[in-house]
Amino acid sequence: MRVIDEAVPFRRVLAAALLALTVMAGATAEYLGARAIAARAAETMALANAAVVAPAREVQRLLDTVRWVQDLLRLRADLRAAGDVAAAVRLEEELRRANQSNLMGIARIAVATEAGHIAWASFPEVCEEMGGASYFQALRHGGSGQVIAGPVPGPCSGQLVIIFARSLRHADGSFAGVAMVSIPALTLSGLLGQPEGKVAVNLYRLSDGRLLARSKEPEEVLQRGLLMAPAHLESARRDPAALPRGPNSIDGRDTFFARRVVAEGGLLVSANLDAESELQPACLLRWLFRAIAGFVVLTYMAGAGVLLVMVSRARVASAQRELERLIAGLPAVVYHGAIAGDGTYTRLYLSRNTMLAIGCTPAEVAAPSDWFARIHPGDHDTARALRRRLLETGNATADYRFARSDGRHAWLRDSARLVVQNPDGSGEIIGTVIDVTEERDLAAQAVMAGKLASLGELATVIGHELNQPLTAMRLLADGIGISLKTGAIERTGPMLTELVGQVARAAEIAGELRRFGRKDGDEVMPVPLSEVVRGVMVLAEAPLRAAQVAVEIDVPADLPRALGRRTPIEQVLLNLVVNACHALEEMPSDRRRLSIQASATATDIVLEVSDTGPGIPPDLLARVFDPFFTTKQEGSGTGLGLSICRTILGGLGGRIEASSDPGGSCFIVTLRRAPEGGSAYNQWAGTQRHPPLSLAQ
Repeated sequence: MRVIDEAVPFRRVLAAALLALTVMAGATAEYLGARAIAARAAETMALANAAVVAPAREVQRLLDTVRWVQDLLRLRADLRAAGDVAAAVRLEEELRRANQSNLMGIARIAVATEAGHIAWASFPEVCEEMGGASYFQALRHGGSGQVIAGPVPGPCSGQLVIIFARSLRHADGSFAGVAMVSIPALTLSGLLGQPEGKVAVNLYRLSDGRLLARSKEPEEVLQRGLLMAPAHLESARRDPAALPRGPNSIDGRDTFFARRVVAEGGLLVSANLDAESELQPACLLRWLFRAIAGFVVLTYMAGAGVLLVMVSRARVASAQRELERLIAGLPAVVYHGAIAGDGTYTRLYLSRNTMLAIGCTPAEVAAPSDWFARIHPGDHDTARALRRRLLETGNATADYRFARSDGRHAWLRDSARLVVQNPDGSGEIIGTVIDVTEERDLAAQAVMAGKLASLGELATVIGHELNQPLTAMRLLADGIGISLKTGAIERTGPMLTELVGQVARAAEIAGELRRFGRKDGDEVMPVPLSEVVRGVMVLAEAPLRAAQVAVEIDVPADLPRALGRRTPIEQVLLNLVVNACHALEEMPSDRRRLSIQASATATDIVLEVSDTGPGIPPDLLARVFDPFFTTKQEGSGTGLGLSICRTILGGLGGRIEASSDPGGSCFIVTLRRAPEGGSAYNQWAGTQRHPPLSLAQ
């Protein structure tokens, strides 16, 4: 409606504003959150860079001490080579005392000969061969500078130690042995920082990325022989400040890195901070920004919703007034109600156009009981059955007579649909009521016209059929008169008997014509189909005989009665028989057969009319019941016969179906089976499944 449609632009404006606000609030929240996370990440990196300075300095001091000790060991070797054994021994004692005083945590100082034998050690009670060690072989075969080995189990304590080895040379530059300084891995780990701090400091060998020491949990971690990730190792060799964030090699967690290379010793010091823990406050702040943005959007939505509800209520009120104005001009009454599981109806709404649509003021039908009181007593069961069918099928239609304010009765068509179905069997319905009095009158006129059309088609042959008994009666009357004049009274008996038979035959034909042509009533009743078939055959016998059609009838005498009205059923059957007769005229005389069969089911009576004619083309079969459609030649049919048949059967609660093939056609008529005892009409109305059809339908 126009009033409702005017609300659409307003809703679109609110929706567009909501979308813009949502995008703006979301973008602002994400921007502020990203800024907070970036600031926190910068603070974390600054903390890591500050935390790596002291461990790198301690490692450098350790390397300086190791270099000093190795220089003394080189001096010792030079003294012994020069023959100053006493000076060499004093130097050895000084080195032993320095080792025992725990100089920088050194565990052992030793010198190996060129053959790998221990020439001197600060703890001489342990003498192992060093010739097979990889670092010894590397120095022996030309390696120079500091070589760092380990972690390996120490010969004295069995604990993991880091070995700092440097080659010794003779005066001519040839290999003279190796000076070795061993430091426990745990001692080296202690130099990196306090284990309870949140910064984890790792010491790696730059040549292969091997983890040598760790400030946190060194006992557990160092046993695993971990290596730095190749990408991180390669990056650290090129630029220690590169890749400041990524998964660490210990547990794979996201980590901030700050690295320093101790160039002389080939060591890398890395200070690590867990990114998730450090960024958690900033992430919470980002979620807070998001929550604030969501709150702003929800606040706007609430305000817009309230405004929209207020505007919508005003528009709905206006729309309702407009709708009432439009409904007031409709030729139909609109209603809405609730229906209980037992069929009890409660009205919720009734349009105010009752006087225009059905001829009663709103006050006269204010309550459902007022409406029901105006329904014709003979149609009360039909009205009640409408509610029951609604609960069973979801929609229903019924026609009933209704008393208008002016005292006249009108036929109303009540059509309703179940729009809400509750678990307890109740529901809500909407429906319309229209005056179909004129429509039913037109349908009745069409049915009567169909009767007359059928009689018109049979007029010639029926006239010939009536002429035969009349001619016979005239001849018999003449014969009886001559017999009486001549005194041959004994010959008048057989002639009188034959005369009475011919009179009965003519009376039967005339009676069927008179009954078939009169106007039909409204009440339904049990109808014996055997009598219907007999009456139709009286009217159709002459044209069937003229067309040389062989008729087979199989209608049991004890067949249960059908529920309906005799004359309309006869009209349907006569139309089907005449159509079959016309179709069979196109076939050879020996193939003209018509079959009429009837049977019963628990609820229906089925009548089949089949022929051996040429059949109906498949593309036309679906249209045979359409008004004004015919397969006959132009001018030989109106195309209303089968349409009227369907209308008649629909009004009786029945139906008609058609099937066809090149061997002939078959029409199946299904009627409701009459109940045993009681009011036939009322019982049919309570179980009617098919809504009445109109001429327009």
